[in-house]
Amino acid sequence: MSTLCQNSIFRVVCERMDATHTRLGLFTEIYEEHKDIIFSYLFYRVGRDRERAEDLAGDVFFKAFRAFEPNEHASRARPWLFTIARNTLIDAYRTHKPTEVLDEESLFDEVDLEALLDQSLAAEQVRAKIDELTPHQRTCISAYFFEDVPTALIAERHKLSPESVRQHISRGLASLRKKCTALGALIISFLSL
Repeated sequence: MSTLCQNSIFRVVCERMDATHTRLGLFTEIYEEHKDIIFSYLFYRVGRDRERAEDLAGDVFFKAFRAFEPNEHASRARPWLFTIARNTLIDAYRTHKPTEVLDEESLFDEVDLEALLDQSLAAEQVRAKIDELTPHQRTCISAYFFEDVPTALIAERHKLSPESVRQHISRGLASLRKKCTALGALIISFLSL
């Protein structure tokens, strides 16, 4: 190789090393200036978990260093770092959703099977009493309470006015209360669900 070629290669390598050194120096200054505020931002958003905040802050500055362009980011480092921190936090929440491990015994201990059975029986009795209502009352109550259909849509489906639908529901509930005096409280609680 000629000495001219060696000198130009050496010059390019030196220029790249100087650019890298300058870039590293600028980023180090930005890091030192912003590391505490970025850590605090993350610390309070992860429930004051120091280890998790430190991990996330490391991720933020790693991403920032990889994307750092001295001419572009040096003058507006704070908002740029906060954007990276916010996005890193969002990514962390998406990927690390907390899960709770349940064993079968504790799961069945917490379920009140008697209450579920009582509720199921009450629901069957209420449905039996609903079958005794007039066709309009039965249709309106079933659609409104069991299918979550709004009164305007019930009215449209059955060619009734919304006021008429509300009246059928109201009269049907009054009739159910009379028919189910023993189940009155259960009906109210069941239909309120």
